[in-house]
Amino acid sequence: MKVQPERLREIGIRLLERRGSPAENAWLQMDLFIEAELRGLASHGLQRLPLLLSRLDKGLADACAQGAHHWSRNSFLTVDGQRGLGPVIVMNAMREMRTGLRKNGLAIAAIRNANHIGMLAYYVEAAVADGMIAIAMSTSEALVHPFGGTQAMLGTNPIAIGIPCGERPFILDLATSIVSMGKINNYAMRGAPIPPDWVVGPDGRPTTDPQIARAGAIAPFGGAKVTGWGWRLNCWSPPSPVPISRPMCAAHWMTSMQPTRATSSS
Repeated sequence: MKVQPERLREIGIRLLERRGSPAENAWLQMDLFIEAELRGLASHGLQRLPLLLSRLDKGLADACAQGAHHWSRNSFLTVDGQRGLGPVIVMNAMREMRTGLRKNGLAIAAIRNANHIGMLAYYVEAAVADGMIAIAMSTSEALVHPFGGTQAMLGTNPIAIGIPCGERPFILDLATSIVSMGKINNYAMRGAPIPPDWVVGPDGRPTTDPQIARAGAIAPFGGAKVTGWGWRLNCWSPPSPVPISRPMCAAHWMTSMQPTRATSSS
């Protein structure tokens, strides 16, 4: 069965509004989900909506929250997400970051206590559309084993970079794991086997069963080198607890800079 994106958006917005979400918050959350689906990223798309609705029903998320902002330094913004919807909290933080950009040409935001923020490309593309260079980073619960190991100790720890450059900007969005847990969940929902090099099961052996993989450890992307990047992010923010039954406590970082300031010889 095929359903038009706008119909899916309408249904999702209605479900969120029934749980108290303001219309603009619901639209932004669904825009993120729909955009992921349109890019073929089901792992970050509508399959996440039932979990989000469940978290709202349990009081683990607040669909009305906008985020509390505090400039601890001229260019450094700290954000309490107040258990709000991920894209709402991040986009509000990015709007607030413009204050630091106007003054200093650079702004960094550290965001905590927000729900899943989805694909990071969504945010760096928004910054690039405003003519900014942007870097976004995030953490997750411990899902990834270190290079040479079998126990999940690191987050998937994605990073995205956006740089305006002519008609088509440079956009990079990738995780430090070989695959996201969302994609494994998608395979499990479809009853499809996964490649043998994605995950080791609880017994430490490679598995093609996505149900077993959900309790295992994902392989790091890029071996030892990217494992080091994963460790670096988790030194800033340890892997968060599994978030299904408690408020999420992943950490996110956003950096924006004006290209003219970034490339100035002075």
